[in-house]
Amino acid sequence: MAENNEIDLTSISIEAAAKMLAKLSGRKITQERIQNHIETRNAPVNEDGTINVFEYAAWMCKELNA
Repeated sequence: MAENNEIDLTSISIEAAAKMLAKLSGRKITQERIQNHIETRNAPVNEDGTINVFEYAAWMCKELNA
């Protein structure tokens, strides 16, 4: 978390990323789904295990267009 209770979208937990992306997209996006993308499809993840939402969203778009 950044100061003043702001969310740092470049370093968010997988659980929080899943909830946020599901709410924004209207699709079923779960923590397990993101974890599976990381483990089996080389989705981007920070060294500390958090997600950069911008990088993950760009990766998802690239995957959908492949």
